[in-house]
Amino acid sequence: MEYFQYLVDHVESLAKLGSYFIVSCVICIGALKRMYFNHRYKSPKRVIKLITYLTKYEKYLDDKDITYTKMCINDEIMRSITKIPSAYNRKDLIFIFNNIEKKQYINVLYKVQNYIERESGHFYIRMKFGDANWFITRLMAFIMGVLFIAFMLLGAISIIENKNNLDYLTFLFMAVVMELTGLWAFSIFPTRKTIEKINIELAKFRAPD
Repeated sequence: MEYFQYLVDHVESLAKLGSYFIVSCVICIGALKRMYFNHRYKSPKRVIKLITYLTKYEKYLDDKDITYTKMCINDEIMRSITKIPSAYNRKDLIFIFNNIEKKQYINVLYKVQNYIERESGHFYIRMKFGDANWFITRLMAFIMGVLFIAFMLLGAISIIENKNNLDYLTFLFMAVVMELTGLWAFSIFPTRKTIEKINIELAKFRAPD
């Protein structure tokens, strides 16, 4: 209770810290969006350049050069369409997307694409539920859940002790931020049950040779 009282008494400092945290997050998100936007719209320019080379300077290219240039054009176009940056498993994912019956699992397949393997002529997701990435995201979700409860309790205490509305709104806002962050962290990796259901769907059709 003493810790809660200390936090309530220093709500202004917490508000400043929270504001600093939110502003920092907004700046980071803005920077990431700008990077994504720039990366997203570089691909068409490269495609146009490659097509220009292929059409205008074809007589200077041999058959191997032309084949490779066409492969690069296809890679850029399919990267933009599918949002799958690596060509390593892109064809397999496209095949899965076209053949899986329950299309609602496509978004999950995007997240676990690096865990897709072939087993007995079928695709199979072999998730490692104890590796570092899974553990860190689950730990982050747990911490955000604890902080969410803590800020909700602080908000309730501020009401009981007749603090001003700014105190309550600050705690409520921070609780919402913690909740959304926790849900985001929890959604990065699907649950074991979801993976089992997807593997059942993948077993309904054979993988190409």
